[in-house]
Amino acid sequence: MISKLHLGLIVAFFTCTLHAQKADRAFVKNVVNNYNKATSISYDVHYKIKYFDSEDTDTTTVNGHCKLIRDAKDTIFGGGRIWMDFDADTEISSHSLYYDLEYLYVIEPNKKELTKFEPLKDETGPITAATQGVLKNTFFLKPERLLEYLDDNNNRYTIEEVKTGAKKMVRVTVNFPDEDDMSNKNIAVYINHKTSTIEKITFFCQLLDQHQYNEWNLSNIKFNTVNQNTLNSNLKDYASKYSIKDFEFPKEELTGLIQGTPAPQFTAQLYSTGLQTQLSDYKGKIVLLDFWYAAFAPCASASPYLTALQQKYKDAVVVIGINPFETHTEDLKKVTGFSNRYKVGYTLAAIEESVADAYKVGGFPTLYLIDREGVV
Repeated sequence: MISKLHLGLIVAFFTCTLHAQKADRAFVKNVVNNYNKATSISYDVHYKIKYFDSEDTDTTTVNGHCKLIRDAKDTIFGGGRIWMDFDADTEISSHSLYYDLEYLYVIEPNKKELTKFEPLKDETGPITAATQGVLKNTFFLKPERLLEYLDDNNNRYTIEEVKTGAKKMVRVTVNFPDEDDMSNKNIAVYINHKTSTIEKITFFCQLLDQHQYNEWNLSNIKFNTVNQNTLNSNLKDYASKYSIKDFEFPKEELTGLIQGTPAPQFTAQLYSTGLQTQLSDYKGKIVLLDFWYAAFAPCASASPYLTALQQKYKDAVVVIGINPFETHTEDLKKVTGFSNRYKVGYTLAAIEESVADAYKVGGFPTLYLIDREGVV
């Protein structure tokens, strides 16, 4: 029988534990509430990413400065006006982006040029298709997402105090459920215990035998020092000095080769043997060309279907995946990994980029079906 003293200690233990959990979540909720009260934020950010297909020591880094103004009218980029300045490095040149809820401007001092994009017409590439576009993803535009992660019963989370250098931080780690080939997906948010500001975010996920890691390190964080008039004035100043042009999609490339066009001839190098092959080698058979590269997820998604097609029509169709980017000896390990990972059952070969140009490839993957006479 449990004594009254022991029972009292057990009750006290669970009461303290529950209180601690509520206090932890209460701290996070308070941070979210404070962020929601602020109308704007500015910060310096050092961002780095290790892509799925790169080595652990091979990371891409971007340094920038962000100014964000929350605005519920924005439904495209996460909820606000965005100004981002990027320092020049080996990957990008120094430039700025400004989104004013109607247009997205790319400002390039080296070219003294300002390009205007229309996000409402799906012209979002400078943010959605660029590494540096994620520098804004620091929970300010939608702080409630952090609480939503904690409240989702499918997720598991921990909240704990940690030391980062001399700083006392609260680390919120959220582990997400596995999905298909994606596993070990988690995000960690480091909140300064004294200032209640988010100063670091990490993200990790595993795709089969590969993994990706992202890290944001924030400094010089300031609230309510940015306003719309200042950003518009900055844009006006650039516009008075630089040439202005509207962005245009490369229409000719996006149309591709039209049906009935003789397929441009090319020579490719087989990854499996190092030997050369030509399109003309397959005359008399139907050829399905797949322009692809290993580092792009949509190309990976297409691979199982191409393998199934090759197996089903192996006597009449030849599927060839041709890669214009991963063409050097050091890329062979990456391509071999892709082939093993997705159990590729068709030919993979490297080509010159000029072949992709000849086929007017505007995106990846691009597929062409070529008949027995060599015609698209």
